Amino acid sequence: MTATAMLDLRRTDLRTNVLENPYWITSKEMTKACDDKAAVLFSFPITRYGDGPVIIVDMVIEVVAAFTGGTIACTWGKCTIATEAETTTTVVVDEDEYVATAQGSSDLTGPGIYYPGASDYQTDRLLMQYAAGYVITPLDALVPAVAVYLTSDGVITTGSAYLHMLINVPPVLAYAA
Repeated sequence: MTATAMLDLRRTDLRTNVLENPYWITSKEMTKACDDKAAVLFSFPITRYGDGPVIIVDMVIEVVAAFTGGTIACTWGKCTIATEAETTTTVVVDEDEYVATAQGSSDLTGPGIYYPGASDYQTDRLLMQYAAGYVITPLDALVPAVAVYLTSDGVITTGSAYLHMLINVPPVLAYAA
């Protein structure tokens, strides 16, 4: 696993679940500041979600303004952070778990709502297999997280997007990871 520089885009103000399961969570705004960083959008500590599984029911990418500047590549994947307090470094687990490069790059070229294409997540979800791409097991050390990896061969000059995830946190009494 490779350590990479991190940009913290988690929204701690939207962490109280006042809705029934499942419920939507929304990242902070992704901008050109994400270039060449692991921009962490969500993290899943036990202290927030309990020690049972978090099931990703659906996700959508909302592009508000197209990303421009060079040839842009983008993936949506998994990483870990040392603890929930971490804001500087991540460890990449699977850089394209949720959206592969081709799909992610095309999603950023114009405003709209985009769904993940072919990916480990989508395969597990469509087959209803509760596997690594579809289920996250919260931890308080090496906290699982969802990140966007945005790169360009030039300088990214504009762009704005959000990731929305519909998650389900089942009431689990005993769970063996």
